[in-house]
Amino acid sequence: MRVNEILGLIPENLFDDLSAETEVDKQVKKLTGETIFQLILFSMLGSNK
Repeated sequence: MRVNEILGLIPENLFDDLSAETEVDKQVKKLTGETIFQLILFSMLGSNK
């Protein structure tokens, strides 16, 4: 299974809730919280460690 497929299984509103809860959008204006959390998951799933 590819990382994009796994990310597609996660509802978008979950990313929105995480962004609001952690207030990520207040700290970073150019990247949305959703994008940040997707990048973190992508990095974790793509890592060999």
